[in-house]
Amino acid sequence: MPDRSPIPIQLTLQKVDRLCLLEMTWGQGQRASFSVPYPEELIALYDQWQAAYLKFYRGMRGRVLSTGITTAPTTDLRKPLDQADQALTEAMGTWLNSQLYDLRSRILQQYQGQPLRLYLTIAHLPLARLPWETWDLNLGLPAQSIQIVRAPQNINAPPALKRRKPRILAILGDDTGLDLAGDRNALTHLKRQAEVVFVGWKTTDTEQTLLNRITSEIVDPRGWDLLFFAGHSNETTTTGGELSLGPNITLSIRNLAPKLRIALSHGLQAAVFNSCRGLNIAESLIDLGLGQVLVMREPIHNQVAVGFLQAFLAALGDRADIYGAMVAAQAFLTNNPQDYLATGSIASLFCHPGAQLYQLPETKGWRSLLPNRLELAALAIAGICTLPVFQDALLNGRTLTQALYRQTTGQRGLVAKPIVLVQIDSKSIQAWNVPPHEILPFNRSRLAEVVKKADGAKVVGLDFLFGDRTTAKADGDLVRTVGRNVVVGSSIGGGKLVGPNPALGLQARQGYIEVETPPLRLEMPPRNCTLNCPIAYQLAGRKSPAHPPLFGNADR
Repeated sequence: MPDRSPIPIQLTLQKVDRLCLLEMTWGQGQRASFSVPYPEELIALYDQWQAAYLKFYRGMRGRVLSTGITTAPTTDLRKPLDQADQALTEAMGTWLNSQLYDLRSRILQQYQGQPLRLYLTIAHLPLARLPWETWDLNLGLPAQSIQIVRAPQNINAPPALKRRKPRILAILGDDTGLDLAGDRNALTHLKRQAEVVFVGWKTTDTEQTLLNRITSEIVDPRGWDLLFFAGHSNETTTTGGELSLGPNITLSIRNLAPKLRIALSHGLQAAVFNSCRGLNIAESLIDLGLGQVLVMREPIHNQVAVGFLQAFLAALGDRADIYGAMVAAQAFLTNNPQDYLATGSIASLFCHPGAQLYQLPETKGWRSLLPNRLELAALAIAGICTLPVFQDALLNGRTLTQALYRQTTGQRGLVAKPIVLVQIDSKSIQAWNVPPHEILPFNRSRLAEVVKKADGAKVVGLDFLFGDRTTAKADGDLVRTVGRNVVVGSSIGGGKLVGPNPALGLQARQGYIEVETPPLRLEMPPRNCTLNCPIAYQLAGRKSPAHPPLFGNADR
């Protein structure tokens, strides 16, 4: 598949005396130079436009110009701004297409069906403020065949590497005179495609608390793809621009640079500053190695900032790259002059020549619901853990580990009195001279003698089934001996306990004595086994004062 990435062209402008010197470089070291008179009249028209613009709008996102009040502009102010905007746009187009005709022709000669990207570096601030993005080099060509982006004079670091999963850090700065809820809501709509984290000023913050929280988020080792800032900002000649993070709390890009370098090492790709006068900010960040920085060259009204951001993020969410999203947002502002008069060309995108334009990863239809490898592994493990066989294996492992630990450390649990296991085995039967016909079923009078000897025990358990009757005397001896602290054995039949013959009159608690074969162990009881438990559980439960009463009914 042929490479369709844009072909880079570098264009550098500077002012020397009363001339504009332009140098164009492209391809394998090709270079061309041009010079035209400095556009004094064009700069004067820009100054007139800016004065009308600042009178029309209030509530700017710039500390110097912010009044803290948003007021509706009057009709008298709309007309001068509209006229100044038309005059500037027409003069800018005339100058670009006449004075720079030779440059324009040379640029168009490089177009051979593959997109071109013009990196514009302007060393003179008044020229840099002009809306170069309105230069229609695409006339007669497919849309975005020639992209105009900006690049600073100095770039000392390579662009950061790309990451797979998108993460966006949104810094909401000082909102004095502003309403940043629109920015927050617009960004929230991207949460379906990216992780969006908000951080910003709180009324309880001290200056150091706020700075620590913001910078700690910036250097998060998980990294960020996109850094977003909304609030007041301004140009500064020596510190690379400054951001207002809270009332009377500002931070210069120069002081923030060490933290940003860490963020770049973690994969930071791009930044968007929805705030005023960002030329210095963009140049400083591209110099650090950031791939792209979108800024507003002029002060921007709060309503315009929100409208631009909504259109920008909508296009970005539809898989436009950051340049295409900016173009879409500019078109939205231009096509709605009733709400955003003369604001369609105040945004500029600065790009590192070695970086690819940032774009959210593709998430189409049902494919967006598919888990990634880590999520798939977690789902598989969760599914396996629900299988009874796997649960038994986990339980066996835990039981074995606990048994080995207790055996090794000698920790056998805390008991108030010793537990005595009395086994009626063949040796006991011989000592008693029990005749064979009294062994199965075992003579009840013999059991009564055993229970009498355990008179001081708190609980007594008889692991016997009493389903058949013997002699009346033997039955009577057993019934009289069995007291309120005896648990007798039962069997499970048809899901219910089958206990002693009711005719015996035994009123002891019952516990079933079946075991699994293999591996010859008591099965786990139900969650509530008050009336249907293994005999060992019934014996242990009798020690709890909160446990239900010891006795059951005579027919159980």
